[in-house]
Amino acid sequence: MKPRPQPLLRYLLLVLAFGQFMAGGAIVCVVARTFDLLLTSPAVLNVGIGTLVILSLCSLTLLVLAHVFVVARVNDMKAEAERLFPRDGLAENEDAGPENSVLNDELESLRGTVKRLVANSEQERRARLGEEQWRHEALTKIEMLNRRLEITEEAAKKATKLKSSFLAKVSHELRTPMHGILSFANFGIKKIDQVSKDKLQFYFLRIHESARRLMKLFDDLLDMSKLEADKMIYQMRVQDFKNLVEEIFSEFDAYASLRRITFALEKPTTPAYAYYDAARMSQVMGNLIANAIKYSYEGERITVSAEAEPGGGREFLVRIRNRGTPIPASEFELIFETFTQSSNTERGVGGTGLGLAICRQIVADHGGRIWAESSEDGHTTFTFTLPQREALEMIA
Repeated sequence: MKPRPQPLLRYLLLVLAFGQFMAGGAIVCVVARTFDLLLTSPAVLNVGIGTLVILSLCSLTLLVLAHVFVVARVNDMKAEAERLFPRDGLAENEDAGPENSVLNDELESLRGTVKRLVANSEQERRARLGEEQWRHEALTKIEMLNRRLEITEEAAKKATKLKSSFLAKVSHELRTPMHGILSFANFGIKKIDQVSKDKLQFYFLRIHESARRLMKLFDDLLDMSKLEADKMIYQMRVQDFKNLVEEIFSEFDAYASLRRITFALEKPTTPAYAYYDAARMSQVMGNLIANAIKYSYEGERITVSAEAEPGGGREFLVRIRNRGTPIPASEFELIFETFTQSSNTERGVGGTGLGLAICRQIVADHGGRIWAESSEDGHTTFTFTLPQREALEMIA
């Protein structure tokens, strides 16, 4: 296609055309005026003819100069267009269809290439964003795994510590009664013909006590295993809890008297019926009473109360209260963990740390709760609950 004239060139052509028009008008006016003056003066006629000739020459000169300028300007524009947009031998004719088609194809190909480049750039940008997000998620997962590893490592260290503590406690609990059994049995064998029957009976009582202590340890280990495996069998029925407390007092009376400790059962203000397994609840009460005797000061009193929750609640409350070695408030939950004892009682007293853990699991299996608390006067109270409303409904 031919390059189109620029706006400045179009303005110049208009000015030249307007100048020719004005020059022609002036000639016409001069000719008309000359004919008017010919009638009066021959000199004027000569001047008019000369003027007409001069104006015609000037107009012709302007037209020639304008044409030359326009042609030069068009040639310059063509050269500039060829420099900027080389046609590679294509015909300049606008009607050259095949050549223009090739050019259009090349332009379309170039446009497609540009689009592909833009699309690839966008994909690369998205890929970079995706990679950054993936890296961020990977780092987050690594941090989480590291944290879990730390927690697992801490739990493993705690478990190892508990295992070592448990083995040490069990070894001590086994060695002490076994040493007593062997020692008194050896005394009896050696002195069977030398000592009285009362002395032999004393040896047998010590052997019996040590064996009972061993059996208690074995029973605790077996019960804890069953409780953790959820294989404990309960014989649940509605019973008067006051009778169970009196049986426990009778069982531990001799042990308490050695330390001049007495028992007191607070008279319940409501029916003392609850829904429980008598054997397992005797085990819970036995562990709590034994601990109360073990850690109470000599000459103190252990008080037990068993009654329904005030206000007609659904729970039956049992409290064992004593005054003795205090339990730090920070350890009220810890002492119910397996193989764990209070820091104030674990040295010099003995025990495996299984008793309270067994109590908590048995009470939980009954649908109740158990907790410990202390008062400012030095008393420690262990409280546990049992479902009571259901029991009253069953005996109604």
